[in-house]
This record gives sequence, C-alpha cells and structure tokens, in this order.
Amino acid sequence: MASISNNEPGNIAEMTPVTNKRRRRKSMVWEHFTVETVGSGCTRACCKQCKQTFAYSTGSKLAGTSHLKRHIAMGSCPKIKNQDKKQITSYTPSSSKTCMSGSTSNTPAKRRYRGGYSVLNMLFDQDRSILDLVRMLIIQEYPLHMVEQSAFITFVQNLQPRFRMPTFPEIEMECIAIYEKEKEQLMQLLGALPGRIGLTLSLWTSRQTLGYMCLTGHFIDDDWKVHRRMLNFMNVSSPHTEMALSDAIGACLSDWNMKTRLFTVTIDNSRSSHDLYSANLRDHLSCNSSLMLGGRLFFVRCYAHILSTVAQEALEAIHDVIYNVRESIKYIKSSPSREEKFCEIAEQLQIMNAKTLLSLDVQNHWNTTYLMLVGALELKHAFASLELSEAYYSEAPSMDDWKRVEIVCTHLRHLHDSAKLISSTANPTANIYFHEAWKIHFELSNAAAAEENLAITEAGSTTEVAVMESGFTSEAAAMEAGSSAEIAVTEACVPEEMVVEAVATTEAALAFPKLEPTPHALSTPPPAPPSLQLLTSSDDGMNDLKV
Repeated sequence: MASISNNEPGNIAEMTPVTNKRRRRKSMVWEHFTVETVGSGCTRACCKQCKQTFAYSTGSKLAGTSHLKRHIAMGSCPKIKNQDKKQITSYTPSSSKTCMSGSTSNTPAKRRYRGGYSVLNMLFDQDRSILDLVRMLIIQEYPLHMVEQSAFITFVQNLQPRFRMPTFPEIEMECIAIYEKEKEQLMQLLGALPGRIGLTLSLWTSRQTLGYMCLTGHFIDDDWKVHRRMLNFMNVSSPHTEMALSDAIGACLSDWNMKTRLFTVTIDNSRSSHDLYSANLRDHLSCNSSLMLGGRLFFVRCYAHILSTVAQEALEAIHDVIYNVRESIKYIKSSPSREEKFCEIAEQLQIMNAKTLLSLDVQNHWNTTYLMLVGALELKHAFASLELSEAYYSEAPSMDDWKRVEIVCTHLRHLHDSAKLISSTANPTANIYFHEAWKIHFELSNAAAAEENLAITEAGSTTEVAVMESGFTSEAAAMEAGSSAEIAVTEACVPEEMVVEAVATTEAALAFPKLEPTPHALSTPPPAPPSLQLLTSSDDGMNDLKV
C-alpha cells in the first residue's frame, strides 16, 4: 500500500515510456510517430513528417492508434500528400465486400496491422505497377482485355486504391514498348557474340488454314552458356510455298542483321517442298553472305521430326489394330461399371493396375499411341475375356494382331526412349542426339539383318522341303512308270502259243548236237519275233520267262 501512496505525477511520467515501448513493438505505426509528454499523465503522438500531434494517453486511458493510421494511410499528412511517386502506401481495408450475387456493401472490414515488416513503409509507383502488370500478362500469356474485366479491376482496387487501371490501348502500347526494348538489347547481345548463330524454323497451319512461321535463334555466350531466343513469329501463306518461306526468312534475317552470322538452320523435314525452298534460300543467302563450306551444311534436319516420321510409318502398318485398341478403350471407359468389370477380369487374370494401363492416346502424338499400345499389350487376355462376356463388345484384337503390335512396339521403344531423353534436356546439343541416332540406327540395322537371315533360313527350308517332296514324287513316278512299263511289256501283244513255242524251240536246240550252219543261214539269219526280242532284252524278263 505504501508503494501506491508514493505514486506521484513524476513517477507516472516515468512509467509511460515503458508502456509506449511495448505498444511500439505491436504496431507499425510507431515508425512514423513519436510519443511526447505534454503534461502530468498526458502524452501525445507526434508525426515525424508534419510534426502534427495527436492524443495518445490521458492518465490511464489510451486513445489507441487507429487515428494515427488514418493520418498516414489516407493521405491526411500534408507532407506525404505532396510527395511525387514516393508516397507511403496505405494498407486500407477492403472498401467494398462483394457477395455471390454481385451486390456490394460499403461496410469496411476491420484488419489488424501485424507482421514481420512494415506494410506502411512500402512505396507505391504507378508506372512501376503498370510495368509489372504488363510483364505478368506477357509471361502468363493472359489476354490483354483482362484489364477491362470488372472482377479484376475490383480485385486490384482492393489491394491498392491508388492504382489507376490502364485501358486496353495503353496496355497494348506498353507491350510493344517492352518488345522494342528487349529487341534492342538482344541485338546488342548478338552483335557482340564471338561465334555464329543457329536457327530453328517451325511451320504449322491453324484450324483456320492460316500458315505461321516461328524463327528461333540459338547461340553460346562468352561464358559458354547456351541461350535460346524467339526472333520472329509471323504469318505466311498457306500452303507454305518455297518462295514465301524464303522471302519470310530473308526478311527476318535482314531485320536482325544476321546474314553474316549464320551457322545452320534446322527445318521441318516433313514438308514435301523442303529441298525446293532450301535451295532457294541458300542461293538467296549465298549472294549476300559467306556461309560455311558454301552452304553444304547449312540446312540440317530436325531430329524430333525424323523420329516422328519413322514412328508414324511404323504405326501406319498396324492402323487397323490401333483402331480396335482405341475403340476398345473408349468402350470400357465410357461407363464406370464397364471399367470396374474390366478391372475385375484383369485381377482374375492376375493383371495388376489395369486402370492405369488403360490410357487413351492423342492421335497426332505418336508417343501417346505407343504408350497406349504398351499398356494394352499387358491387357490382351483381359480384352479377350471381356469380348466373351459382353454381347455388345466385338472390337478385341486377335492373337495375330497382338503379335503385330508386339513387333512394332519393340522397335518403337528405341524411338520413344530417345525422344524422352531429348525432350527432358533443356538444351539438346549435337553430342546428345548424335549418340541417340547412332543407337537407333544400330538397333534397326540389327533387326533388319536378323529378319533377313530369318527370311533366308525360311526360304532355304522351304526350298529343301520342296526338293525333297519333288524327289519323292519323281522316285514314285519312276517306280510307277517302271511298273507300268513292265506290265505293258508283259501284256503287249504276246500270244501264249508263241511263248510256249519259243520255250519248246529253245529246249530242242539245247538237246540236239550243234549243226553246221549253211551258207544261206550265215548270210541271212532269220529275224526273231518282236515279242521275243522284247522279252530277251531284259534279264528280269528272262527270269520271269524261265520261271
């Protein structure tokens, strides 16, 4: 009690700074105000900018800091109000509360000024904010008309009421200004390069049959870092004619002053007019610049398009099977009950993750078609079982079709692995895709040689079987012909009386002594009967005759 009775006015003034110190730690407003003692038990907050004072405490009653925040945030301070582009930003609560129906209320929400840094101490710059907005639209590829949307305007105004939303023409001009500035900086960078610049050319046609061309530059800086910059994106005539492309590329190179700095141009090799416009462009450049090796290595083919072309040709060989697989997956995924039933069939066949393996492809992306076929191969028995249990499903490929799919997927696996490696590299250089191209060439050459050897082996086996069958047929035919001849000889016009007479004559000749032949007999021997000549000409016939 004695300590309470000793509380004098001077002691109260001494205790006030302790309380103020604790309050300054909680509120950021004390970075702009100081506490001054003006009387016995009375203190006032003094603005550091305009030196205006505000009530803070009277005895044990504190006035709070809300009126101090309004002095700083709402621009009541004349010093802050007169600052140009360096105004202390206000952390003003939301001026309107938007409901789901779109109605707004003017009741401001209460917010506390807490945090590890001073929001009031941030600087607001209108021009800087517009530049940040334009960069956001460019990087995120948002539509420029976004600045005219009411919801976006309300959102920005709640964040910063002082920000004036630019119009669409102003945003468009800001985008062009940024492009011109970036182009100037890039031209200075390209002009200082010690080496040459490689270009990649991309062509395609939109759904509106409009042709477009994108020209991208690739170069290495002084620190041996690879850079890639989009140089031009422009509309060209469709279909892409060789003269139109040559003129467009020539104009782009002239615009960037790069005709004497070119190294190679990588182009889409899927165009039928590739050689035509390549030659025209090479001749166009050779007249004005010095190409390496006279332009013989100036044009190179796109490795990704080569892989795509090879894969598309391989898939075309089984397009009928791909159609059945695609329709089967569509049929299964069209109904949750069908998909559940198919997964149950797969589990009965001990095939796990059937739902994951059922992936539908994007028809113009060959890698997704390959993944679809690989997953379907593991489910081939499940497709067959589903066809037996579903009356309305008849798209299951046959076992011969699955063999064709397996052969194609074996070769496509090398292409897919190579494309995956190239696409996962930020800067695919020649040392990467050269080895990949060599491996693919090696695997395909071995596969072609093995197939050729197998074809030769099968052809040899077929020939041997044919020869053996031909030999057996000839021998059987010969035996049959011999038997037929023997029968024909035996039965051909040989009267039984002549055979008996011939036998009797032979026996008589052996029984009597030999007589001297007469001159007549020596000169003209009698002719033997034709039937006997045939019989005696064969030992078998004689044996048969003797028997």
